[in-house]
Amino acid sequence: MTVRWAALDSRRRAVYKRGPLHTTPGLETVAMHTAQHLEPRPYLLHNRIQPYEWGGRGPGAFIPRLLGIEPEPGRPYAELWIGAHPSAPSQVELGGRLVPLPDAIARQPDDLLGPAVVARFGASLPFLLKVLSAARPLSIQVHPNGAQAECLHARDPEHYPDPNHKPEIAIALDGLSALAGLKPFAGIVEALERTPELAELAGPALARELVAGAGASPAEQQALVRRLFGALVACATAHEAALAAALQRLEQRLRSQARPLASDEALFLDLRAEYPDPDIGLLAIFLLNQVHLQAGQGLYIAAGVPHAYLGGNIVECMAASDNVVRAGLTPKF
Repeated sequence: MTVRWAALDSRRRAVYKRGPLHTTPGLETVAMHTAQHLEPRPYLLHNRIQPYEWGGRGPGAFIPRLLGIEPEPGRPYAELWIGAHPSAPSQVELGGRLVPLPDAIARQPDDLLGPAVVARFGASLPFLLKVLSAARPLSIQVHPNGAQAECLHARDPEHYPDPNHKPEIAIALDGLSALAGLKPFAGIVEALERTPELAELAGPALARELVAGAGASPAEQQALVRRLFGALVACATAHEAALAAALQRLEQRLRSQARPLASDEALFLDLRAEYPDPDIGLLAIFLLNQVHLQAGQGLYIAAGVPHAYLGGNIVECMAASDNVVRAGLTPKF
């Protein structure tokens, strides 16, 4: 599905007169100020909506309300992409025709991007803007840095569709709940001490090292946390039955508690209903920070930071990448 969105040229404002539109793969007919330059005015973009399963549905879906369109019954409206990424490029109205934005930029980079951007990034839009609406939790994921993205794309372009890194910033439109970044070392140790099922899967020896690591240097503590994650992933991969049993015991123990549950314990029970199969992400909940943003507040996610958006509506700006390394709360690759 595509929707319209105005792209404003910063040099001046102008009224755009609409006419019949035709799709074209090229730029043979465009509104030109000269033979070499686009006329300086707003150009209308037609943008793609991504129907990921976790998106909002029905009359209350955020993206259709934002755009003033009628939602299709049962269709999820997860992300509105505004940009030139090849996975879902916008189209721009030029001379009564719809032209893929990457083609328009390739033909007229200085007019559409500006010489400074072209000099630094080449003839390609260096960012991707999204409106994201999460009615259900997204997977726990990590975005690669530049070197990692190049390696992943070369090795597996089907799952890693571009060679770009993906730092991103999210700004809440009406609130956002998320998991973002590892807890401080003391918080991870505290989670191990009150969650014996987590310590059991990590291994008693490593759990004791972590508990005894309060006085260790930051580098030593980081190494211990990396070992903890490695042990949990290895256990989940090689011993799925042990992971399933630990999750079952943890669920039963928490449901039988008379005391108020901690926020990560309550979140575990909520997400356990969504993910009844063995999933290492259900244990990662105890190791990640919970974040709650109000409208207008923002969250920056650097490459390598584990995170998951749990619910809410945001606008995201990121490097022009669609690379995702999933780490839990998902049946996907």
